Amino acid sequence: MTSGSGWVVLKFGGTSVASPRALRRAVAVVARTQREARTAVVVSALAGVTSALEAAATAAAHGKAVGAAVAGRLRRRHRKLLHALAPARARETARVLEPILLAVHARLDAAALGIRLTASEHAHVLATGELLAVHVVAAVLAERGLAASAVDARALLVARGGPLEAEPDPAASRERTQRWLALAPALPVVTGFLAGDDDKGLVLLGRGGSDVSATLLGSALEANRVELWTDTPGVLTADPRLEPAARVHSGLSAMEAARLARLGARVLHPRTLELAHGIPVLV
Repeated sequence: MTSGSGWVVLKFGGTSVASPRALRRAVAVVARTQREARTAVVVSALAGVTSALEAAATAAAHGKAVGAAVAGRLRRRHRKLLHALAPARARETARVLEPILLAVHARLDAAALGIRLTASEHAHVLATGELLAVHVVAAVLAERGLAASAVDARALLVARGGPLEAEPDPAASRERTQRWLALAPALPVVTGFLAGDDDKGLVLLGRGGSDVSATLLGSALEANRVELWTDTPGVLTADPRLEPAARVHSGLSAMEAARLARLGARVLHPRTLELAHGIPVLV
């Protein structure tokens, strides 16, 4: 590993981009970081969206015509954020979101009519949240004067295997990312949770995979550090919903953090640190 390329990767989970208040805090973090280093942002779907899409896929597979209702709820929720935080870009960004919404509507309705939802089609349904969120977050950052552009992770990250839980390929991701750098925007805002296969077809990195996206991208960029922003102040000694006295770990080894994740700690994906390749990861 080199001493670092100057990049910092910031990953924001669903709760960190789900409301105007949370998204304003995320924007402040990005603005502060960009003053010190070249910054890439990785974003998850808005909180609850992927679970709703999974439920919708199940309902559609059982013959329920849910496409219009799902697309409508997603349209309203994302437009509400845009109008609150990026009013000057709301109409233009809403136009960009529309084909994504129409695609999930069509896939769900096809499943309801008895057309089998293949693993690949299922993956496209579940990726909808990230594909929507990345445009909203980029628009909000641009509204604040930051030169942000939405980037589909298929242009950078490579994974192979089943469409719903593919295996990341760090070497191929580095090669693809290094080629992409010549065209990279000043502030890329990258979809979490998904990657491209050898032909840049969409595959997912598993639930919680945005953490994996961040460290895979950080490794490909030889970043100085990766920061995982969430709704807790760090890695806690226990689930704060069950144990109010839970405290923040001041520091953990990669092995200790990975063990906690495998035992069910939800603050980071178990594969996250395996892909960091010596890059500091902060929660």
